[in-house]
Amino acid sequence: MSIGPSAFPGDAAGHVGSGSDLDVARDSDVPISTQIFWQLAYQIDSGRLLPGARLAPVRELGAALRVNPNTIRAVYRRLADAGYVTSADAGYDAERLRDAFPDLIEAEGALLDDLPDRLERFHYDLVATTTFHADEAQALTHGRVPVVAMLVGPGYLELVHEIAALPAGSRVGLVCASERGAENMAETLAISGTTGVELLSATLDGDSDLELIDRTADVILLSREAIASGIDARFDRPERLRRWSYEFDPSGLELLRRSIENVMAGRRSEAIGAAT
Repeated sequence: MSIGPSAFPGDAAGHVGSGSDLDVARDSDVPISTQIFWQLAYQIDSGRLLPGARLAPVRELGAALRVNPNTIRAVYRRLADAGYVTSADAGYDAERLRDAFPDLIEAEGALLDDLPDRLERFHYDLVATTTFHADEAQALTHGRVPVVAMLVGPGYLELVHEIAALPAGSRVGLVCASERGAENMAETLAISGTTGVELLSATLDGDSDLELIDRTADVILLSREAIASGIDARFDRPERLRRWSYEFDPSGLELLRRSIENVMAGRRSEAIGAAT
């Protein structure tokens, strides 16, 4: 079963490493996964892949190279273990869902902006997202695939409500690996009812923006990738820092489990009907 979890679109900037600039020698003694790893590592070391760039989705790169998606996934894990890449939120969500439903689903992370294109090119049985972005996901899928709106844990909701309750005129810093990541933060805060608060955005290499946030922000929200980069150490008054992250609520996972079971039951019924 394939699930495309749009969830919170993560810190990502553009598609790179799409397969057109990679070469696989199938008659080589070097394993295919090692060939791909070496080529991507070289592109990162040489500066062809810049910080903040996003590797192609697992299934897309696998299709381009005619390689099993599990091989691509293993390459991406190896790159992460070697310190070459960090996982964006969407990819991280997909990994968590695979861990929650082992051997039952094939889950891939996707940005909401990419969802229509992904649905045109690949088959998905479900789209899983958070309740914050369920309406947008529904509009983007146009009813082609069921959308499962999953609750997030109370800690994340408390953070969103904390920002929404700030006095008018407060300043909130949004620090992400990409501009799109900061935009996604702002969209979520707007959906939650945040008004009258000035949002200041910065990417990891935006020194002037980061300095402005450090000097003027009342609260600073840091994405998963921002924290992984160690950038939190540059800010004074650490009591202002908040981790922009979340866990799925157990009830959300249960809703997804039931949706998966419904899809599987439908498949069994179709198989029985085809056999009779």
